[in-house]
Amino acid sequence: MVYIRFSRCFQRHVVFKCQNGHGCSNGHSRSHSHSHSHSHRDCDNGEIMGSFIFLDDAIQSFPSAEVVKLKDDDEGGMGVGVGVGIRISKMPLVLSSTTTSDTSTDTDTDTDTNHDTDTDHDHDALVHKSLNYLTSLAFTGQRKSLAALPQLMQTIPPQRLASHTPETIHRNYDRVMDLLTRGRDRSSSHHHHHQPRPEAEAGHELEKKSLLSITKVGLAFDESDARAVIAEFPQICLYDIHELEDRIKFMISPCTTTSTIIDKTPSPNFYNILRKGYGAGLSIEQATKAIGAVPQFLSLHYEDSRKPSMIYFYKSLHIPPISINEARTELRQYCLGCDASDVCSFAYLHSLGVSWDQIRMLLEAFPTLTYSERDPSWDLLDRSMRSELGEEMLHYLRKRLQISNADVHSMLKVHSRLSSYRVENIASTLDALQFRLNLSSSELNRVVLRMPSIIGIHVNNTVTTSSLDRKINFFLKEVQLSPHQLKTAVLKQPSLLQYSLESLRSKCDFLVEELAIPESSLARIISASPVTLGLSLDQNLRPTVATLKGRCNLSSRELGEIVITCPTILALSQKRKIEPCLTFLSTNLLISSNTELGNVIKRAPRILQQGIDTSLARKITMLKEALQTQTKVRKGKIDKQLILIESAQILKDNPALLTTTNLILQNRIKKCEIEPRKDIATTFTKRGVGRKRMFELTEHSKFQAGDDIPTRFPPPRRIQSKAIYNTSMNTLSLYAFVSGSIYPPDDINQVRGQRKAGGLAIFFPQMLGRDNDFDFDSAMNMSFGMPMPQNEGGSKPQNGLILVGFPFLRPSRNRCDMYACHGALKVVLQLLKQAATKQNMKGTKVDVKIYTDSSYAWKLLKNSTQLEKWGSLASEEDFVYDGDGPATMVNRDLLFPLTKTMHRLVTNEVTNRHGDKVVVGDVRINFFHSGDYYDSHNYMHALNLKAKTVAKWQFNKG
Repeated sequence: MVYIRFSRCFQRHVVFKCQNGHGCSNGHSRSHSHSHSHSHRDCDNGEIMGSFIFLDDAIQSFPSAEVVKLKDDDEGGMGVGVGVGIRISKMPLVLSSTTTSDTSTDTDTDTDTNHDTDTDHDHDALVHKSLNYLTSLAFTGQRKSLAALPQLMQTIPPQRLASHTPETIHRNYDRVMDLLTRGRDRSSSHHHHHQPRPEAEAGHELEKKSLLSITKVGLAFDESDARAVIAEFPQICLYDIHELEDRIKFMISPCTTTSTIIDKTPSPNFYNILRKGYGAGLSIEQATKAIGAVPQFLSLHYEDSRKPSMIYFYKSLHIPPISINEARTELRQYCLGCDASDVCSFAYLHSLGVSWDQIRMLLEAFPTLTYSERDPSWDLLDRSMRSELGEEMLHYLRKRLQISNADVHSMLKVHSRLSSYRVENIASTLDALQFRLNLSSSELNRVVLRMPSIIGIHVNNTVTTSSLDRKINFFLKEVQLSPHQLKTAVLKQPSLLQYSLESLRSKCDFLVEELAIPESSLARIISASPVTLGLSLDQNLRPTVATLKGRCNLSSRELGEIVITCPTILALSQKRKIEPCLTFLSTNLLISSNTELGNVIKRAPRILQQGIDTSLARKITMLKEALQTQTKVRKGKIDKQLILIESAQILKDNPALLTTTNLILQNRIKKCEIEPRKDIATTFTKRGVGRKRMFELTEHSKFQAGDDIPTRFPPPRRIQSKAIYNTSMNTLSLYAFVSGSIYPPDDINQVRGQRKAGGLAIFFPQMLGRDNDFDFDSAMNMSFGMPMPQNEGGSKPQNGLILVGFPFLRPSRNRCDMYACHGALKVVLQLLKQAATKQNMKGTKVDVKIYTDSSYAWKLLKNSTQLEKWGSLASEEDFVYDGDGPATMVNRDLLFPLTKTMHRLVTNEVTNRHGDKVVVGDVRINFFHSGDYYDSHNYMHALNLKAKTVAKWQFNKG
């Protein structure tokens, strides 16, 4: 028999296979509940079939398994929502004894009777009865005594108390004492202080004999210290003794591969690791001291894990601030969003001799080890953020989505209004999303972490149709997506549910009316490329369409058919992807007209998705080399021009070769080399077999402009060969290529708002391999505070390369690209200052060209006249963005300083370090997209990699 039980210790749903044959019977007789609860734990010794974060994932993998349902928490507490609850209701359930511990027949009957009472009065009476008994039991002989009752009422949820009676609490107390003292003498004076209730005495003698066999591990407290631990942390008497035993056993089991487990396994199965006899490797002495000082290390619930105040660690445990700072540095990714006392507690663990790797393993294994920070950190504060975060909201998000404090922190960073949402509203929204989109819990987790603002969508249909249902109805009824297609689209682009209906309809109308796409094909396009509906019509879609139609001489219908075949084509960057790719194809395939280029794209539209350097260029090279080898064997001599023409013709006749992988093409070429009789040209000629085309393309229609529209791309040339000075014409030219990047890179499967770092790569190719009058090293250091050192693989000023970390808040790809453009201007300013010290620059025409691979930066900076106008303003408060695109997309804190630097250069408002005015010439500055310059791909691919390298360096530097 297979069953699924939730391990509170590890916060995982563990699937067991019973080996004893009789399994875990559901059983309807309460008189047999004791034996059944023992059978659950007997089966825990069986084979572990799997371990899952979410229950529905476990159910999907093991649909015939029985689910052991917890009694002391709602479904949300196990990371389960309404959608999963419906599925669970159709499955066999076993009532878990993990809350009340293994109880006798009489006790179980009494507990269930009270628990099933319908009246609120009886429920409240049971809660107060249990709470009063827990207080008297835990605090007898302690200083706190009954003064702690109000605090316990606030910290312990009523459902946990309602599932207990004084008898079960007392029994758990005895078991916890035994666990903490490793089998204490039960004839001690402890029993004189706490006489068990008469109706609970039956069965105690049997339990005394079997207790040591049940509790096989424990700590080394004496009885007085153990009672002090319980007084400090009385919730422990409500825990399942087996879960506590797992927690302690994992802490003190030997550890041999801590770092390997954490580093190489994305989601380690710590329950299985425990079953194999391994753990965190603390000694019994270390664990005893740690729990004696901080009993919350045993917390099995998020609500219970709040540690003592920082004052306690400073004064009572004598943990110095330097140790706490070290803990914060070593455990940076785990401490984000955690309470400050958590960091102190880890510093205390380290002071006991526990290594940082061991502490990391504890944090990975026990999600409930940390408490959520209620005070927003400085990077969360804004107008919509509450001054104090609600504990209930923080705990619910962690439990329902099974996420860390760092993830909650990232969600708040992206959507600060989340701090003001009530738990009831959050729960109803998550339930609605999961149920109406048929999302699994892991899929809901993915959607919400990627787009936290979706929690704010209106889902209540009481008065009018909710915003969520209006969007769903639009996609299902108007666009005719199937429920599965809609789910697929939302998983790819969660923001799809937040676009206005007006915006969504305008994009669909554009596809139907301007590209002649049948309405029946919209579902396929949206499902395959939902990001298309998030693009601006005027800033993205129409310019992309115009480029493809103009460069490839395509009619609207032909382009529409290409989009149906390859829906993602409209989401490609016009400047970074489409235009460079078309130019590369025209040059390397010897394409003489736009019609010929259009034919290639129509036959294999996915060519535009390929990388130039990593895919297209390598395939063309492989084919040329293969033709050269074959020609040399057959004819003995090679005509490179004929080889070039033949390879180009093969690819024009069969352009699908360029969309296959490099390895597949390489293997096909090797087969030709093995069989000399095979001719490469014949082998790669397109045959009339293969997959049937899904959509047939119509006859080609001619543009009035004709086939020979001249490309606006200049011919290939190397910029570094251009002279900086032209004395005869009294000119000075400077070229720069810039790129920005972030680390970790954006990933749809990762939470937005997580900590990132940015990097910039700036390259002046004219400085490469040439002696000149510029001190480029000095210009770099005057422009940036801390470039990436050359000995760490960083900047190489002698080669014109600058690598520097992004120095501002909120690093993103767009912000890094924008500041990279400004960084190039700052270097130009320093270079011109140097030139002014060596010659009279008055009357010298200075031409500055800066190339960026960012469409975002290029669109903001392409109008030099507008930039100069903004730069003439006195302050940022006077700056009102009136350029293309929405003002909300403009990073004012980066754009305005750039325009000021540009204005200083153009108007010669430049001073030296003594404050004297410096004439730097008649400066003209223009920003271009790197796709406008054919030769740029020689630089940009390497420059992108450099920007990623420096972003990672900045991230690791902290």
